[in-house]
Amino acid sequence: MSTPASFEDLYDFETQFEDAFAAVLKANGISNVFVSRDAERIQTPGVILRFVTGSYDPHQYRMKGTPPRQVAIGFDGTLFVDVVTSRNMDDVKHGPFRGLVRYLLSPAANVISSVNMPCLQLLQLYATGGTPTMLDEKEQDRSGLHYDAKFAIRDSAWPA
Repeated sequence: MSTPASFEDLYDFETQFEDAFAAVLKANGISNVFVSRDAERIQTPGVILRFVTGSYDPHQYRMKGTPPRQVAIGFDGTLFVDVVTSRNMDDVKHGPFRGLVRYLLSPAANVISSVNMPCLQLLQLYATGGTPTMLDEKEQDRSGLHYDAKFAIRDSAWPA
């Protein structure tokens, strides 16, 4: 995404996060990546991404508009990541596949930048836990990984 044409696009944090992380996972060899609006079509081994925006940070703001007023630019949210594998059909083992996804989302991988998220700056992304699940009726293993995110709108991202 380039600089948004509208405030509606700029404030669509969910799409920006999901698309950026989907692009990163795909660029690192995970072909089946689905965002929240595509989750019904999951193929295994695969990853489902869903971002939920939380509150704004009252300490991060900028002056904007006429007359000038304070506009929040810092926010938080949660990235939900479901790692899904099939017990019978995939050549991929669930544990190592989950480990690859966890690594790519860790600070060690350092994969999010202005290239894949040009309007938002990821300030922090840290794991807050997860939930393993077995879907016996589908013969699938699913691990839910949860990440808290703190982010800000880039100064260069404001529409004219």
